[in-house]
Amino acid sequence: MSTLIQSYKAILPGLLLVTIISVVSIATVDQKIEQDAAEYMQLAENLHKLGQYTYDGESVSRARQPLYPFLLNIIYWKLGQNLLVVKLFQAILGLISYILIMAIFRDWFPDLSPVLTGIIVGGYIPLWVNCAYILTESLGIFLIVAYIKILKTGLQTGNVYRLALSGIVLAMAILTKPIAISLLLLVWVPVIFYQKTGGRRFISVASILIGASLLLLPWSVRNYVQCGFFTPLSAEGGGHLLFASGETPPKAAHLHIEADPKQRTSTEKGLMKIALKNVISNPVGIAWRGIKRVIWVWTYFPGSRNFSDNTLCKFISYLAQWLLLILAAIGLSRVPSRFRALLIYPLLSFSLVFMFSYATARHLIPVMPFLLIATAIGILELTKAVHQFRGAA
Repeated sequence: MSTLIQSYKAILPGLLLVTIISVVSIATVDQKIEQDAAEYMQLAENLHKLGQYTYDGESVSRARQPLYPFLLNIIYWKLGQNLLVVKLFQAILGLISYILIMAIFRDWFPDLSPVLTGIIVGGYIPLWVNCAYILTESLGIFLIVAYIKILKTGLQTGNVYRLALSGIVLAMAILTKPIAISLLLLVWVPVIFYQKTGGRRFISVASILIGASLLLLPWSVRNYVQCGFFTPLSAEGGGHLLFASGETPPKAAHLHIEADPKQRTSTEKGLMKIALKNVISNPVGIAWRGIKRVIWVWTYFPGSRNFSDNTLCKFISYLAQWLLLILAAIGLSRVPSRFRALLIYPLLSFSLVFMFSYATARHLIPVMPFLLIATAIGILELTKAVHQFRGAA
């Protein structure tokens, strides 16, 4: 019992930081309901008033992934249309996410002190400031962290029901943020480090895929019947792929909300055909363009582009991000291979999507907890090495 109490005390400094950042963000951020937020709100409003998933109130839509608009329908439209309720709900999700992150750390690395990790994770502002915005980040962080937590337990025990549950949670993440589909595509990466035989690997991957299909298949069928695409993903794919292939797509930002569903479907298919033609004609150049985009996304601090005109702020943000990456690399080199695979798996998965889409550092936020855990381990390992050096001297 005393060990349990000490563990809870150890995470309190970070929990306090998360609380302070969330409260200050809610009190000071005055978000205008426009662009992405306006689309989520419009979809949620039509769900509430019309009972239909439509952007314009007339034609069917797969403009955005459905889970967040469905959530807004409940906590905003059905509970009195108060944005503060949404923000407080997202702040609570943030607190739960922090506790889950620290549970992952204590479960995976019980011999390491959680205090420093808690402070690093709790003090990473981009993770928690998003509670004040009508965006999918808070829900996405929670679902991806929960997925990794359940996945690890399922892989360690070989329990097919837990593995299927991890697939269900991953499907919820995909229905929140389409980039999370990459986690499903690369799910075999952690599996091969935990399951030693081909049979166990097959059963594990199959269990995860079956669990995910329970949620993704109905939405995919709905999209095929009503929108002409058999896919669980939202409608930006054509524009993103065209951008990645070297062109700037016309109206790419609003392709997915055009009123006429036939025009929207034919336009998206047309963009994808052009993109695929570009890829076939210049695969090496486009691959190199994608690699440079991945490097670029990883080398600046999320949100720092807003201050890119300030040389000092830009320097500090790049320095902070590079320090995180260097320390994380040190941390990853010091952990057992199975844990290394689980920490790298989300980072690698999201990076894969950046190869074929428009990307900013904000899109990294849902997987940053795993980089921060590796960063904390890197600092702890360096501290240990310094103490050993002094002791030897």
